[in-house]
Amino acid sequence: MSSLNQLLLDVHRAFNEEKLDHAFGGALALMHYVADPRMTRDIDVNLFVSESEVERVLQSISHLAEVVPAHSKELLDKGFVRLISGLYPIDVFISVHEFHDDMRLRVEMHKVGEASLPFISATHLAVLKALFDRPKDWVDILEMMKFGSVDIQHALGWLTTMTSERDERPARLRAFSLARPEDLNPENFSFENLINRRKTN
Repeated sequence: MSSLNQLLLDVHRAFNEEKLDHAFGGALALMHYVADPRMTRDIDVNLFVSESEVERVLQSISHLAEVVPAHSKELLDKGFVRLISGLYPIDVFISVHEFHDDMRLRVEMHKVGEASLPFISATHLAVLKALFDRPKDWVDILEMMKFGSVDIQHALGWLTTMTSERDERPARLRAFSLARPEDLNPENFSFENLINRRKTN
């Protein structure tokens, strides 16, 4: 077992022992929803807890990563904090929006080695990636679409709720619903072509 997988299991066990509901996200979740997963060294973990549980969250993994008092304030102020465990970053997120309540209801179990671990769904991952709005995030969304793992309408509902009327990201994601398989190749993908086709249909 790789050191990353072992740390992943250790983090999962630590939260389970404290009965802290959680699910892994980021690239670790992505690898279950695409045909060709990429490697990562980061652990993203979403804790479905309120702000009152922040101290318990951090203490539960303090044996795995360095935790200092400033981390509590950062987690409360920003909704996430980065901890470091040796060579591996652990990004901890808490629930700050109704979106996270829906995320909790749609957690999926996937195998890591012999263990089954909780991961956020591809649909919620797509929403998060659209919100981050980096070029690599849209490539990841394309790959998940090719794999058939995203509920576009559900994702659109949340993305529309969480962005302004003038925001272009819902239109980008909506264009995917009209995409042909060849359109979902990141090498020749064009948002402009998809959106123009949507306007003419």
